Amino acid sequence: MRHLSLAIALLVGTALSAQNAFLNNSFFPRYWKANTDFLIAARVRNSNSTPLISFHVDWRWNNGPVQIGNWQSTTGITGNQYWPYEHQIPFNQPASAGVLKVWVVGSGDTDPSNDTLRFTVDVIGNWATKSVLIEQYTGTWCQFCPAANGATNVLDVDPLIVVAKHHNLDEFTNQNSTDYWVWFNADYSPAGVMEQEEFGTLQDDAAYDQWGARAEQRKLGVSPANIAVTAGFSEWTRLLTVDVNTTMTAVVNGTFIVNAYILEDNLPGPQTNAPAGYIHQ
Repeated sequence: MRHLSLAIALLVGTALSAQNAFLNNSFFPRYWKANTDFLIAARVRNSNSTPLISFHVDWRWNNGPVQIGNWQSTTGITGNQYWPYEHQIPFNQPASAGVLKVWVVGSGDTDPSNDTLRFTVDVIGNWATKSVLIEQYTGTWCQFCPAANGATNVLDVDPLIVVAKHHNLDEFTNQNSTDYWVWFNADYSPAGVMEQEEFGTLQDDAAYDQWGARAEQRKLGVSPANIAVTAGFSEWTRLLTVDVNTTMTAVVNGTFIVNAYILEDNLPGPQTNAPAGYIHQ
């Protein structure tokens, strides 16, 4: 009986200390070009204190064949460490729609519940150039916001990057922005949300020094629609009219919603940790 009890204790101890591999910082466009390569990449991480030494990443498109990645050996991943992994077989499919599954296989990993990322993708034969939406939660009371504001001001110069700033309980707050921002559960400033958190595993964060690189990555995707906007303003009646025309470039299924912002720009006003005469852009 003593030997049996010891064996059970050893097995339980091994299970509790097993490696637990997972993936993050992976991105795949919601819409991608037919018959065109896209590199599948992710960061391999380990949520357990036992080092993750060997692993590989696989992917599968719908019910197609599993594309097995090359084994990678390291000195051991724990804590905040990660390993950037690039799959040797790029995603390249004819026009179709479905789910791309990407998962990590770790040597010694006994918990499969957090191994897999899933991306809903439409692969289309005709497309339009894509713009990237960056939304920032800023505040005049926020001492760290001037630097983040400066970063998004630079990004906004790019015609393919659209920046919208929502104000967090300050002089420029409006109820529409406040109600809208609740959806993101990002009640801090500065906060940045890219593409409404819909694409990839990137959630809201304050890492404004990384927003530019992430936006460039998302510009790689394409759009299934061309949007034309015609605006007019009557100074006499102070009435703003906007006509929006959307033309689909490919057959896609689902419900599509057109969002419109009215953005004020170049507003002088107070700002903590900024010089006098600060301009809100």
